[in-house]
Amino acid sequence: MINFKALKSNSEHHNFRQGEKGSLDYIFDDLTKNNESWSVSSINEKTKEVNKLCKDISGRKLQKNAEVIREAVVLLNPNHTMEDLKKLAQALEDKFKIKCFQIHIHRD
Repeated sequence: MINFKALKSNSEHHNFRQGEKGSLDYIFDDLTKNNESWSVSSINEKTKEVNKLCKDISGRKLQKNAEVIREAVVLLNPNHTMEDLKKLAQALEDKFKIKCFQIHIHRD
């Protein structure tokens, strides 16, 4: 199951678990070491890239309320790996032209 959502202002911070130790009651700090992340770009870098692309193609700025970058939450079993998610990312790109630039597995 995949649930696509609009980005939140703290999405990247949350996904990399930056500054959250002990602040979320559903995170088990002793399991955080088992989390995995893969990234080719930051959200900020990708947003700038999309804004430039929009300007170059249309000659106009991207609309202020446009949500061109989304995040997806995928329910995993304990045996799923980063490679499994990279295969899913490739399938999403092949079928829907959705390009994944970050993957985070939270096991905590």
